[in-house]
Amino acid sequence: MTLGSAQIAWTTSIKYLGITLTRGKSLAIDSSCVKQSFFAACNSIYAHAKDLEEVVHLKLQESYCLQILSHAAAAVKYTTRQEDELNASWNSG
Repeated sequence: MTLGSAQIAWTTSIKYLGITLTRGKSLAIDSSCVKQSFFAACNSIYAHAKDLEEVVHLKLQESYCLQILSHAAAAVKYTTRQEDELNASWNSG
């Protein structure tokens, strides 16, 4: 495929505004990148705030990590399985 004289490479996925779109017969969303970012943020909070109380940890997770899971959720149609996986991530994070 070309755009003008430039060759455009085919790819199986593309990341746009923090959401990974995958190829297929219809538009599909890859939620594994969202889960990976979520757990990285949770681990960072645990690593840097070891001596804080549990309530403070929870507030930090609600303030920073939950935003990662809910990013673009209103604009993206997750499958039921993906929603269950994201909910499980929040419950285990």
